[in-house]
Amino acid sequence: MKASNASIDLIKEFEGCKLKAHTTPVGVLTIGYGHIYHTVPDMVIDFEKADELLLSDISFIGQWLNENLPPLRQNQFDALISLIANIGLSRFERSNILKLIYINPENYRIEREFQKWLFALGEPYQRLKKRREAECKLYFKHQKESQ
Repeated sequence: MKASNASIDLIKEFEGCKLKAHTTPVGVLTIGYGHIYHTVPDMVIDFEKADELLLSDISFIGQWLNENLPPLRQNQFDALISLIANIGLSRFERSNILKLIYINPENYRIEREFQKWLFALGEPYQRLKKRREAECKLYFKHQKESQ
């Protein structure tokens, strides 16, 4: 499975694009749409490179999801791409969301777990709250439409 435009659009909407390397409020050096690998201070890129880096990051995350999770629906896959792009794979690997997905990707408790990932520096962050709501809505899209 590959990321669809739903995950790319979600990441672009909430990350925004910074063409000059900058430090996030939590102290992470990023560039483009939240790219962190091989980013150095004063680095500058163009929009084409930002898109290239985003697609590379998404491809890596998608490969990990395909190799490590039970089968998912496209909307679930896309929501997890966005979540992992934001919180990082190592944090996701230790998350309760992952544990619940292993048990049952349709588990309603996953919805509550998304909402636990809205803190930056120990404080709730409004932009993360909105992002988690959008990711959760996407994750459960098919399920809610079926009801």
